[in-house]
Amino acid sequence: MDQNPQRQDKPWPAFLDFIFSANMTAGTIRMVATIAVFVAVFGTLFWLLD
Repeated sequence: MDQNPQRQDKPWPAFLDFIFSANMTAGTIRMVATIAVFVAVFGTLFWLLD
């Protein structure tokens, strides 16, 4: 796991800090990330199968 104590309460990678602000709840972060993953996966599949 990440040993940086400043990132202890941030489950996302450092390069995603500009997307997820620190005041967002973990549930909101999970919801947004899940939606983004589904959109990316299904969008890629439909684009490839078109």
